[in-house]
Amino acid sequence: MNAIFTVSFFLLVALAALGTESATISRNHRCKCIQNAPDNKCATIKAKMVKRIERFPAGPFCNKEEVIIHFQRGKTLCVDPTAKSIIKLEEIIRLRVAANISPTSTPETMTTADN
Repeated sequence: MNAIFTVSFFLLVALAALGTESATISRNHRCKCIQNAPDNKCATIKAKMVKRIERFPAGPFCNKEEVIIHFQRGKTLCVDPTAKSIIKLEEIIRLRVAANISPTSTPETMTTADN
């Protein structure tokens, strides 16, 4: 009788541990953006203020595409991935990265391979 109680107790503890682990995993998988910034705020974002842009496709844990802008001063902003101003901003940032230009560079401080 005591052995049945012991085995039942360990099974109950093991099931409880499995339940808390899966709850933790499912809590971490959700949309990163609760709300997007208004379009008029997105239109005022300057490329020199942006450190990087992250784009997350829709998936099993979040049914919408998300774009997060990380600013030079450490702040982040969720924006509408279909906004024309954001698409233009992404293109500017992509070109800047391809050219390996610092966001704060000016023509006088940029270096070329010829130097």
